[in-house]
Amino acid sequence: MDRVNPLNVLQTVEHAKYAKSSCYAHGAPQSSQSATEHMFRHALIALIIPLEGGIDRDRLVIMALIHDITDFRLWDGVQQKKQLNLDYLACNLSTGTAKDLEGYWSEYWDEKTPEARLAKEICAFEHLIA
Repeated sequence: MDRVNPLNVLQTVEHAKYAKSSCYAHGAPQSSQSATEHMFRHALIALIIPLEGGIDRDRLVIMALIHDITDFRLWDGVQQKKQLNLDYLACNLSTGTAKDLEGYWSEYWDEKTPEARLAKEICAFEHLIA
């Protein structure tokens, strides 16, 4: 049986509002915004831009919303590996939801799809205008 505790996930991700975004794709300058501020603006841009070439807007917005979801935990001022944080979140979700989260997150960071590559471009753009 899955150990499901979505409230624990929400409480954990709450800390992302105190962490600086670690997403500086394509050489975008570091900004002072938090990970949550960055993800919100990134998702909003993904939601409103015109799309071409069969890009799936839902996938694009989801990747924008979760790509920095692992930027929540700091130990001794050093951010731990993103994968450990993702594993921590996943252990509190149903198996299906955890697989979805991990899939979208990996798709984004590995730039596996046109949506992921566009999401990375939006990330860089958002950092430039922040």
